Amino acid sequence: MVIGVNLIPLRPGIVGGAEVYIRDLLDALCTIDKTNRYVLATARYNHDSLALPFENVKRCLLYAEKISVTAALRWRRLLKRIFLKIKWMHRTFDHFRNDSLLGIIAANGIDLWFCPFGNLEPRRLRIPSVITVHDLQHEYHPEFFSEEELNHRKEFNRRSCSQATRIIAVSDFTKETIVEKYGVNPRNITPVWEAVGTWFRPEAAADRYPGVKEKYRLPDSYIYYPANIWHHKNHATLLKAFAIYKDREKSDLKLVLSGAQMEGSGSIEETLSSLRLRDEVLFLGFLPREDLPSLYWGAESLVFPSLFEGFGIPLLEAMSVGCPVIASHTTSIPEIVGDAAVFFDPAAPESIAEAMCTITKQPQFRKRLIEKGRERAAMFSWAETARKTLSVFDEAVKTFNHE
Repeated sequence: MVIGVNLIPLRPGIVGGAEVYIRDLLDALCTIDKTNRYVLATARYNHDSLALPFENVKRCLLYAEKISVTAALRWRRLLKRIFLKIKWMHRTFDHFRNDSLLGIIAANGIDLWFCPFGNLEPRRLRIPSVITVHDLQHEYHPEFFSEEELNHRKEFNRRSCSQATRIIAVSDFTKETIVEKYGVNPRNITPVWEAVGTWFRPEAAADRYPGVKEKYRLPDSYIYYPANIWHHKNHATLLKAFAIYKDREKSDLKLVLSGAQMEGSGSIEETLSSLRLRDEVLFLGFLPREDLPSLYWGAESLVFPSLFEGFGIPLLEAMSVGCPVIASHTTSIPEIVGDAAVFFDPAAPESIAEAMCTITKQPQFRKRLIEKGRERAAMFSWAETARKTLSVFDEAVKTFNHE
């Protein structure tokens, strides 16, 4: 079978956990699957980073223009404004992209089309299709999105879920939201957990830690939060909680943040100034993946105050390297961490501050939490994720052929 994968939405460094998901999934699929062939529809901004070392993988470049991430964001904003005023241009652009993808499908004899970023594109398919839905955050927190982004998400999510042959949901929670909001038959949705790469091991993280500490000038004692600065990641409430903790404990503990600062997400600098935390918080920006295990390993804990998660890959990354977790008691988070976390109310700074006190003042409890986290992390593997994904592909083909 020839499996086509639509990677046009993959903007390196911008799409967050969904990028981690598809990169690791492709690696796992091509490692265990020696029967099928994979055709990746790429764009200039991601083509080179998808040069996978497998004989059964082929890349097809759809967009040839070379464009930086910064330029892409700038052009996206401009084009949105133009397209909102000149709708026929928007339709023309969509038709061009759809026809180009259909050309890739026909030219390569693709038997199944996989869209790992939730949007089924193109829609006029005569072959089975599978999409991965990471979350439906916009259905529960529309206030976090601009009007045009909200309308766009509502349109492509609902239609994609109704038209795809099969749906992969990254958690049981995400499956429940798809059924609740879009009325999709539960039989057409398969929850498939994500996992972490083999480099998220305590030994490897510890070995690299001295170099990573020096590279980023990390403090001796810190709590870590890796997240792009989107509204639902709840940075402002976390900073308020940390200010409460510092005022109460008078400790040397610092807060280390990493991730891209996204458009319209607000300024961390302003919040730091208003809370007088400039000397207490280190913001590292977007980091290379190979440095993350050591950042987790050196932390007192991962703090994860997110308001909405379809999965929450940092939770698993932290548990894998022996970093204890304190986290929100919302959405998919309890499903992923089980009993290997201290939970708090993400809307209450006092609750977050109390969890920080628990993890930093009780060393024996922290040690037990690390062990629980490692046991929990052992339940997740990319090999198993790949096998379940292949099973969904097979189900989609069988369903499509019998319709």
